[in-house]
Amino acid sequence: MILSRLFISCLSLCLTGTAPASAEETVPVMVGGESTLDACGTLGAVTGLDPQGDNTLTVRNGPGTRYAATDFLPPDREVWICDQTREWFAVVYAADGQTECNVSSPQAERAVYDGPCSAGWVFGRYVTILAG
Repeated sequence: MILSRLFISCLSLCLTGTAPASAEETVPVMVGGESTLDACGTLGAVTGLDPQGDNTLTVRNGPGTRYAATDFLPPDREVWICDQTREWFAVVYAADGQTECNVSSPQAERAVYDGPCSAGWVFGRYVTILAG
């Protein structure tokens, strides 16, 4: 068992140049960094999901499928796009009934998003840009 985990880690490192993420690893969503721009300047919506599948978009702890799933977003859920790594978006999104996530105004210092809304990483193919 230990040997197979070691082999998988080695194979991942050789093929991708990065070690596989552990389930506990998290890549935080960063916001702000510009004194004249919104902390997260792009608004998007979840679209293009397979209605024959589970019809949700998985939110993860980091930009890739090797990161743990933390939430699932339904079609048309609006998200604030705060950052991008390859085809993955770092997003902030409100719970049902919540209206303000505090990312639509400038924040001069770049910082880890700490609420009041939820945050994570989603595959960008399933997000349509609405504004920004």
